[in-house]
Amino acid sequence: MDKRDVLDIYREQFAFEMDRKKDITAQAQVRFALIATGVTLIIYMARNIELKIENCMLLIFGVLVFTSISLFAVAALKLANAFWNNEYTYLPPMDESEAYRKALEADGQNQAEAFEEYLLEEYSECAGANRKTNNQRQQKLSSIVSHLKAAAIPLVIAGGMFVLLDLDASSARKITDINVIELQKVTYKQIEAPEAKK
Repeated sequence: MDKRDVLDIYREQFAFEMDRKKDITAQAQVRFALIATGVTLIIYMARNIELKIENCMLLIFGVLVFTSISLFAVAALKLANAFWNNEYTYLPPMDESEAYRKALEADGQNQAEAFEEYLLEEYSECAGANRKTNNQRQQKLSSIVSHLKAAAIPLVIAGGMFVLLDLDASSARKITDINVIELQKVTYKQIEAPEAKK
């Protein structure tokens, strides 16, 4: 196989891994949005739960919310690890590659063949290292899905309790109690404006 054909294959593999990096990052952002949505629902339910219900119901609701929050926290930590602190390898800057090519030319070596070898080596190293990093990130994202599914189960049960048992204290269907503590007579005194100086 011609070296130029091999170089084209390596170049395509390098570009593929860089595109894959973007796809994995987009997947991680979707998972962050799912976690944020779940936590927002939990916060709303926790803030607005009717506290005048049976202790048993309150305890069940609390356990479900705590379980869901715990699983979301584990998923968020794993997701942060998949999103940040990943090392990618890039090709050398063009000015360094050009300096290397000129050095080959000055040494009198077969410039084209030696430079192709240099490019083959760089593309091969970069694509291989980036493939390993992408595979690790993809495995981390796959493990997060199981945590998200597990967190969704208690969230759905707690949400069902919240809606079906009408546990929302701020619900429009609830009767609002108004307690008048003390009535005071309010008097108004009219104040005259001072006369303007002439």
